Amino acid sequence: MNLSQLAKEINNSSLSIEELSQLNALVVNKVKSIRKANSIMNASILAIGQKVKLNHPRMLGKEFEITQIRKTKCSVQEIGGNGSYSVPMSMVIA
Repeated sequence: MNLSQLAKEINNSSLSIEELSQLNALVVNKVKSIRKANSIMNASILAIGQKVKLNHPRMLGKEFEITQIRKTKCSVQEIGGNGSYSVPMSMVIA
């Protein structure tokens, strides 16, 4: 089932507010688990001292070095600059 079919079924259904809340909770939990799996996979690829870029409009063209790795975030320091940031691993481009 694709997204448009799912949306059509939800709109045509007569679900109660409680049932819709449960459906929402299921979707939110699925998104969180996918993001957590992606951050764990990213963490296994990243290493302290590695040169990376950040997926953020204000950081385009800048290069950073990883200084610390935590569970879901890592600290990076701008190379040739004095900016230091704590960013989510999903924003790091190896």
